[in-house]
Formats: sequence, C-alpha cells, structure tokens
Amino acid sequence: RRVYKIITNEIGRCWKEFGRTLKVSEVDIDNLDLVLNYHEENCDPRYWKSKLLDALVESRRKDLKIKVQDVF
Repeated sequence: RRVYKIITNEIGRCWKEFGRTLKVSEVDIDNLDLVLNYHEENCDPRYWKSKLLDALVESRRKDLKIKVQDVF
C-alpha cells in the first residue's frame, strides 16, 4: 500500500500512460486507484513488481521508480 500511495501522490499527468503500460483497458483507466488495483489483481504475482517498475519507466517517471524500489 505504501507503494501505491507514493505513485498516486506523485505520478502527475503521466498516470494514464502508466495505466496503458500496465495493459489496463481504456474503460478502467479513468481512476488511478482502479489502475493499480486492476494491475494487482490481473498480474502474475511473480512479475507484479517488475511490471510496475517498468511502467513507471515507460511513463517517464524514473524518479518514482527509484522511490518505489526503495520501498520494495
């Protein structure tokens, strides 16, 4: 949950691209909390962290990737 709080508080306007990178449908992408929950529920637990970190990089938020990695 701490990771989600960091992302939701700091992702800014990149969050829709972040959601698309996580393969969230356009219908579900209107709310960042839904994006994060969707990803957690639909991602293989073995790859959850790496896909989340990759999505932050794809969204041009390497700064957030570093913060999130510190929490992991």
